[in-house]
Amino acid sequence: MKDIDIRKGLGLLFAVTSLMYLSYFFRILLNVSRRHYEIPFLRERLIAASISVFVAAITGLACWNIWKENHSGRRWATAGSLMYILIFAGQFFQSIFPSRGRFFYHADALLIGIGGLVVAFYWHKPWRHKTFFEWLYERDQIRAPKV
Repeated sequence: MKDIDIRKGLGLLFAVTSLMYLSYFFRILLNVSRRHYEIPFLRERLIAASISVFVAAITGLACWNIWKENHSGRRWATAGSLMYILIFAGQFFQSIFPSRGRFFYHADALLIGIGGLVVAFYWHKPWRHKTFFEWLYERDQIRAPKV
């Protein structure tokens, strides 16, 4: 039960951040449409908008697969967590992100990424599809009258 709650919490975190990065994308596009005459600004903002869409897609897929308890949920959770670590590492590349003047500008993304990786690797439930006979056996056990 505790394992399921941790996974659902991680899925909820991915859902919230997916919506957050989608809102960043739309805000960046509105900002670009107002200041389209500044070419360096335009290039920088379009890169930031594409990164926002990419992060929103990865975290949205992670949320969906965790919520539906698909067998690929662990892989998408790992990919989503790595996205947060890359967001933190992105502040060290001056060509993509301008300097903010602070070393731990995205420290929250780093903590979320590390926590997500811990949960993803803690996820020890073996995922395998049931055979048709296992499914029939479980169905018959549910339908069988209790004596």
